[in-house]
Amino acid sequence: MQRSRREILKLAGVGALGASLDPGALLRAFDGEGPDDERPNILFIMTDQQRWDTLSCVGNSVISTPHLDRLAKSGALFSEMTCTSPVCGPSRAAVLSGRIFRGHGCNGSVKQFAENKDGLKDKIETFDETLHAAGYRTEYIGKWHTGPGHQEVYESGLKTHFLKHYEAEMRAKYPLSQADRQLPVDGYTGMPYHPYPLKGMMAKGDMRHRGRENQPKIHHDPEAGWSDIAEEDSLTAWLSKRSIEFLKQKHDRPFALTCSILHPHAPLITNGRYTDMFDPAEMPMPENVFDDESRGQFGVPSVVPAKPAGLGRFIAQYMALIVEIDDWVGRLLDTLEEQGLRENTIVIFTSDHGEMMGSHGQVGKSRSFEEAIRIPMLLSLPGRIAPGLVRNQPVSGIDIAPTLLDYCGVPTKEGRFDGVSMRSAIEEQSFPRELAPLELNRMGMRMRGIRSSAWKFSISERYGQRLYNLEEDPLEKLNLIGPDSPDRSKYLTVAHARRDEAMEFFGDHRDYLLRELPALH
Repeated sequence: MQRSRREILKLAGVGALGASLDPGALLRAFDGEGPDDERPNILFIMTDQQRWDTLSCVGNSVISTPHLDRLAKSGALFSEMTCTSPVCGPSRAAVLSGRIFRGHGCNGSVKQFAENKDGLKDKIETFDETLHAAGYRTEYIGKWHTGPGHQEVYESGLKTHFLKHYEAEMRAKYPLSQADRQLPVDGYTGMPYHPYPLKGMMAKGDMRHRGRENQPKIHHDPEAGWSDIAEEDSLTAWLSKRSIEFLKQKHDRPFALTCSILHPHAPLITNGRYTDMFDPAEMPMPENVFDDESRGQFGVPSVVPAKPAGLGRFIAQYMALIVEIDDWVGRLLDTLEEQGLRENTIVIFTSDHGEMMGSHGQVGKSRSFEEAIRIPMLLSLPGRIAPGLVRNQPVSGIDIAPTLLDYCGVPTKEGRFDGVSMRSAIEEQSFPRELAPLELNRMGMRMRGIRSSAWKFSISERYGQRLYNLEEDPLEKLNLIGPDSPDRSKYLTVAHARRDEAMEFFGDHRDYLLRELPALH
C-alpha cells in the first residue's frame, strides 16, 4: 500500500507568521471592530494512530474513504506530513503548541487529570488559548493526553474525562446480562466485548509483561473483537455526535472545535456493520513484514503471525475502524453545510502518529519508520484554499498551530513556534523548511532524527544510527550506515551531514546527539 509521491499526485487528481507584538496588541487586534463572521471557524478532526496511506485518495485499495476523499478534493492534501513524535502525548503537545519537546515538555507519560509532571508546560500557550484570547469560542471533545493544564478555555469538552462519561452512559443504556459478565472487558471503555483469537495472540506481548524474562513485548493493547453496542453508540459515534451538537448551536462569534477520536488506536473492537466488514484472508501483508528489522523482534510473526487469523485480522479491524471514522467525517461535513458554516470554516484532518501494522515485523508505533511517523494531512477552506491541491513539502505536526493562527489572521510573537505556517506551501508551493524533526523521549528510549523528502537520519539509544534513502528505498529495507550495508563508508559522509542538520534544528539538545550517543565512525 506504499505509494510514491508521483503516484499520489496522479491519484489525487500568502502570508507567513512572524509579527512581533507587545502583550496587549493581540487583544487590541480583535477588540470587536469589524464583523466576526469574516474570521474563519475551525473544525479540527484528529484521529489516533492513523497512518498516511489509509485513504483511498492516496491509492489505498483495501478500503474506500469517500468523505475524506471529498475533503481532500475541496482543499489541500499534504503527502509528506509527519508527526513530530511517534507516540500520542508529545505528538499532540507539538500540535497544540507548535513546539518540539524542548519547548512543550510533554513526554507522553501523563494521563488526563494526572499531576502535571510530564505534561504540556504551564508557560506554553496553545493555539486554542491564543484563539480564545482573540475572541474565539473554543471547544475540545475527545482524547487530550497532554496533562491537566491548558483546558480552561474549553466550554465543556474536558470537564469530565470522555471515557468515564462514555462508560457511564453505556452502562446505563446497556445493563450487563449474566452472559456479558463472562466476557472480557475493554480496558478503555469498561464495556464487555466478544474476543477474536487475535486477542490471545497479542496478549502474549502485552506491555504489562515488560521486564519479565522470556516474555514477548509488543507495543499495542491486546483487546480485539466485536461489541454488542449498536454502531450509533460506538465511541467514535459518541464523540462525533457531541461535535455535531456543538456545530448546531447558535454561534455569536467564530469558533474553534476539536473532535479528537480515539480510533483506529487499539482496542481493535468494532460495532454493528463494521464488524467483519473485511475478510482477514484478503488483507495484504506488508512488503517489508519480513526483513532484517524483524530479526529478534517480538511482534510479527512470533506473537501476531502473518496469517489471516493474526495479522490479517489485525489489519481488517484497523481498516474497519477507519471506515467508521470516514462515515462520521461525512456527517460532520454535512452538518457544516446544513448549518451554513462550510464556506467560512477551516476543516483540518490529521492524526497524532501512524501504525506499523506488521511492517518490519512490528505493530504499534514508537519507531522512526515511515509507517509510524507519516500521517494524513488535509486542509480545506473554500474560497481561500484552492480545491484539489497536492503538496509534497515535508510538513510536520509543529506546523499546524502557526497555520491555523495564520489563516485566522491572529498575529503572534516572532520566535514563538518551532513550526512554520503551511500557507506558503499551499498558495505559493514554497516552504521555508526542507527538514522535519523526529524525536522520542519515553518508553525507555530517546530518539532524535531529521527527515526530508529524500533522506531520513535518526539516532536512538535502542536502535543506534540509521540512514535511509526514501526515494530509492521507500520501504526502508536497507540502513545505509548499518553493518550489513555494502556502501556503509560511502554514506557515512551523508550521515554526518544529516546529523549536523539535526543538531542545528534541535539546538539545546545538540549535546544529546553529540555526547550521549555513540559517535558515527
